[in-house]
Amino acid sequence: LKNLGVEIQFDHQATLDSILALKPDAVIFATGVKPREFSLPGMEKKKTASYADYLSGKFKPGNRVAIIGGGGIGCDVAHKLTEEESPTIDSYFHRYNVKSYTNAQIQKEKPNRKVSIFRRSGKIGSGLGATTAWALLQELESKEVGFYTSLHYKEVTDQGLVVETKKDGPITIECDSIILCAGQLSEVSLYEEFKAKSPEIPSYLIGGAKDASGIDAKRAMLEGFEAAIGIGVN
Repeated sequence: LKNLGVEIQFDHQATLDSILALKPDAVIFATGVKPREFSLPGMEKKKTASYADYLSGKFKPGNRVAIIGGGGIGCDVAHKLTEEESPTIDSYFHRYNVKSYTNAQIQKEKPNRKVSIFRRSGKIGSGLGATTAWALLQELESKEVGFYTSLHYKEVTDQGLVVETKKDGPITIECDSIILCAGQLSEVSLYEEFKAKSPEIPSYLIGGAKDASGIDAKRAMLEGFEAAIGIGVN
């Protein structure tokens, strides 16, 4: 990009004024997605945050975490919550049932957190890649992550998250923290503001900003390429 003369601005949030100050011939918006809002009665009783706040380091969960949403994001968050900072060779071999050449009798290490994943319907991890889903789900099972699906969310109490399942009726899963992974929405606020102010300037949405469902890096790059070569054509 440097060789092509592309200017990159770091630590800068684009605004309508800053975009218009550039006097652009066209604008491509790759503003991504934002977490879908979710609420339950009593949710204020527990430490609660979106997956974005957790992954960015803004939110520090406790030792018993409930994850609302069991798609790809929920499973990735569960993996990060339970991963070891620096696994030993012995623990790695034990995890994958490989005899360690240093200590074949090593005891299974207890997970550093108790994590539970909840999903209203469908399979846990159905949004994961076909070639990696089995490995990640196996990893989560080895970390004793609880899987709960086919349920209705009821409320949050002092004890934890209350859900109702067809099999067991209302049950309470103890937790001290809740991380919301209940989907995402396209972030188009700046795009809509720009379109309202300067409809005469060609503008394009790409990636998650265009379609938040099934976000795919290849699709986003293709949309960016097509938008770029289309500038000035029409």
